[in-house]
Amino acid sequence: MTLILVVILVALIFEYTNGFHDTANSIATVVTSDVLVCALLGAIVWNLPTWWLGLPSSSSHALAGGLCGACLAAANNHSSVIIWFLPGTTHWWKGKGLLWKVVLPMVTSPLCGLVGGFLVMGLLYYWLRRWRPYTVNRVFGRLQLFSAAHLGFSHGTNDAQKTLGHKMVKLHPVHGFAAETTSASVLLAASHLGMPLSTTHAITTSIMGVGCAKGFNALQFSVVEQILWAWVLTIPASGGVGYLLVKLVERWGWIH
Repeated sequence: MTLILVVILVALIFEYTNGFHDTANSIATVVTSDVLVCALLGAIVWNLPTWWLGLPSSSSHALAGGLCGACLAAANNHSSVIIWFLPGTTHWWKGKGLLWKVVLPMVTSPLCGLVGGFLVMGLLYYWLRRWRPYTVNRVFGRLQLFSAAHLGFSHGTNDAQKTLGHKMVKLHPVHGFAAETTSASVLLAASHLGMPLSTTHAITTSIMGVGCAKGFNALQFSVVEQILWAWVLTIPASGGVGYLLVKLVERWGWIH
């Protein structure tokens, strides 16, 4: 009973830190209770410093990394415990495993957000080139309510939600409208294909694309660099923590 309560407590702590990134996740996997605790702690250890530093890291990827690291340690480094992909599937987007469900979306969703944000903002610049700034801000200040609702709806069909951008690029309502519309569209398309994306990555790169449409000097590249490093390190860092925690509890004799 004590162990069950510990698992519930640690899971609640993870969900709480998950909220710092405005994300929600659900997992279903058959692992021992101690391994699950270590996996959750691996994600928590990554969530807290990235939240503190204001970096939009993906809690979904942190959890995936924690699970991989903890399970790898519990399996005595047998790599077969991690399912990268299952051969024989009819369509690649219906494929199971880490490659299709985590790695591929981790690469494609930021690219789609970046390119999409750039194109949408470019079209808006062309369309609004004769509008007065006051009119643009007034109209898109209202339209952004709809784009935010669109993003919220796409959040419901996927795994996460973000608002973000004041550190990376200065945004006006028209820019927020373009970024939110782009990221929401990317998420809905991915949900249609059954691919769970990081909304954190989608909205962040959409903002980057919008910033590039304003002009590359509009982006704070030091902030962009920090964000990219956080994304690259999320899975290995949380996986490493999960791995080490399992080895520690094995040493203490809690699991064998």
